[in-house]
Amino acid sequence: GCTMDEELFELKNYFYLGNFAAAVQEGTTLSLDDLGLKIDKDAYLFRVDLAKGNIGRVISKVGDEAPLALRAVKLYATYLKDRSNSVIVVETIKEWMEDAACASNSTFLLMSAMIYAQEKDFDNALRLANKGITMEHRALKVQIFIAMDRVDN
Repeated sequence: GCTMDEELFELKNYFYLGNFAAAVQEGTTLSLDDLGLKIDKDAYLFRVDLAKGNIGRVISKVGDEAPLALRAVKLYATYLKDRSNSVIVVETIKEWMEDAACASNSTFLLMSAMIYAQEKDFDNALRLANKGITMEHRALKVQIFIAMDRVDN
């Protein structure tokens, strides 16, 4: 049988490569039985929307009762839409971190670390990225270390 990572391999690969049309095609035709995988798939599809600049679509499509990973992508979308929301967004991250389910959710940790990094709060960005176990969390840590060392910061 396939491991969980293998089932989403093509979708993730297309996403990382920036081939968003192929990612959407893969994501919409992928048939998954596992609820966790379905949520991860939807999170990637919403992240494709963000990458394409469809921020409003993510905000309107993800409801308050949506799974945590999708609400985390929506939180990032809210931040991207209007950076003046940063105080509210950061407070939301802190609130959600008090919940053990949030504090261990891969997508939540990634989206939150990305927000902190863009706010130049590198300490919190690294702390959250470090809790994640995926290649993407590791890549983000490298990006944060590079950003911390930049002369123009």
